[in-house]
Amino acid sequence: MPQALRGRLVLLDLAAQSRVVRAASFQFNPDALFRTLVPGPDGPMETIELELELDALSAGETQAALGIQPQLAALESIAFPTRALAASPLTVLVWGQSRTVPVRVTELLVTEEAFDQVLHPIRATVAATMEVLDAPGRTHASAAAALKAEHQLVRKARAERERLAKRGAGL
Repeated sequence: MPQALRGRLVLLDLAAQSRVVRAASFQFNPDALFRTLVPGPDGPMETIELELELDALSAGETQAALGIQPQLAALESIAFPTRALAASPLTVLVWGQSRTVPVRVTELLVTEEAFDQVLHPIRATVAATMEVLDAPGRTHASAAAALKAEHQLVRKARAERERLAKRGAGL
């Protein structure tokens, strides 16, 4: 059985030719990904929400010393990077091969649910809310526009395939 792809958040430094500064793969893929589309002046504005689960016990012995603090720190630094980390940061949500979108994380709600003997969190749920970047004038508009355009092309191609498949089936 092939191994499932994992979703991830990636921090790019656009000042350094889109160099990957940091990436955090999801320990477990979320059960659901919620998309909200609302009308905007330049087309629909999209918000993505997902809930990540972190568990030090499932991560193996190497993480026992600090619990899930390293994973939480990585997510937080990607979501809200400092200028010291990247001169021109852009956060990207990678959700499989056909959905790579530039995002601005607007909220991380971290619920730490269990602790070890020295109070390091060993289990947590992270609810992430992200705005998909696409409109001119927003941060990193050219890179974000290129990624968003690619995302839209893939979405349109899927819709066209579906339309042709239904037409071929006589629906």
